[in-house]
Amino acid sequence: ALSLYKIEDYSNAKIPKLPVVSGVKSTKINIFVYSIILVIISIIPYFFGYFGLTYLISSIFLGSYYIYLCYDLLSHSGRDKIIAKKIFIYSKNNCSNCLKAKNRLSKFNPKIIMLNEDINREEFFEKFWNTELDPNKGLTVVEIMDAIHNNEVKGMYILGENPAMSDPDLNHARSALQKLQHLVVQDIFLTETSTYADVILPASAWPEKNGTVTNTNRQVQMGRKAIDAPGEAREDWWITNEIGKRLGLEWNYKHPKDIFNEMSKAMPSLKNITWDRLDKEGSVTYPCNSPDSKGEEIVFGDSFPTPDGRGKFVSANVTSPDEMPDQSFPMILTTGRQLEHWHTGAMTRKASNLNAIEPEASASLSPKDILKNNITPGDMIKVSTRRGEIKIKVQEDRAIPEGVIFIPFCYNEAAANLLTNPALDPFGKIPEFKYCAAKIQTL
Repeated sequence: ALSLYKIEDYSNAKIPKLPVVSGVKSTKINIFVYSIILVIISIIPYFFGYFGLTYLISSIFLGSYYIYLCYDLLSHSGRDKIIAKKIFIYSKNNCSNCLKAKNRLSKFNPKIIMLNEDINREEFFEKFWNTELDPNKGLTVVEIMDAIHNNEVKGMYILGENPAMSDPDLNHARSALQKLQHLVVQDIFLTETSTYADVILPASAWPEKNGTVTNTNRQVQMGRKAIDAPGEAREDWWITNEIGKRLGLEWNYKHPKDIFNEMSKAMPSLKNITWDRLDKEGSVTYPCNSPDSKGEEIVFGDSFPTPDGRGKFVSANVTSPDEMPDQSFPMILTTGRQLEHWHTGAMTRKASNLNAIEPEASASLSPKDILKNNITPGDMIKVSTRRGEIKIKVQEDRAIPEGVIFIPFCYNEAAANLLTNPALDPFGKIPEFKYCAAKIQTL
């Protein structure tokens, strides 16, 4: 496998020292001690001729230990953060679909080809759509908010996003939305962002429409309408098509099938994947080398699409966070999702079962920080950064390292992104949601 890779110079690479999560070492010791005791207890009855008793004691002992582990996990409510913090690459089906087909990234076209690659832009897409494309790269979400404050952007059309909850430094983002001359929001529920809208277009939910989605393991899947949309809600493609027609465009799409067929002509990744085939088979993985192949689940098995067929490792220097803890703000704030609530909670907080499990916001602190600050789990505290402050309940969580505060960002009554840092990394333009200096105060 290594022969497929060309190793680059690692001489300047810096490997970050990761913090040790409290409790991990002690858990390993517990497992070791329990294992030794289990072996000893299991062997003793065997020497006295009670072979069956060996299995009985082993089962009781092992069962009780698993009960202890489950209780330990659940009693500290760390199950959601343990999962959330380990998943660094996330995607809804729609996110992957947007990346591939909807020009969601401001510098990519639907083939995920950089706009500065003139051969793709001018020789193909401009001819394909019979229109001139803007050669300039667009703005990312945070950059758009800055551009609004600089009077460079006057209107926005937001589909299925909730930047009034998901953007960093929400005071800055919300004031930008309020400053817009015109804002259109298209969504299935009234979100925090929709409160700033001049026009709200009711869209359709997943079971209310036909169409395809593509997930991150490259499966193109057929979604079939199960129920009618309520009231005046319409399918997203229909709304976009109608707006295009009223702007004078000759758009005459009658069905998602028409749109998919156009995508197939413009996107090599959909070669040999037709609407009729998806309708019959349910899903096909791309790349697909023939009309009857299920697609390639594994890519780059023999070589990479490079001149020498080898992949390329590139060393990366570790860059310090934009904002480090100091005497005024001695702790680290990190944000994320919960198992029960997705993203800004626009849908999941309306699900009574999920909301019953996690009904209110909480800040997770390590046991040491709780003791050091003379706090009791359930107490209200104030969490502050250089951008704002929120009042929130304390939750003890042994999975949280000392000196760290974890707050999920789905609760509008204690919006974590009022606190986060809008500083962007220079390449991916991703805000520093996961690290900023903070402090806590008892109330």
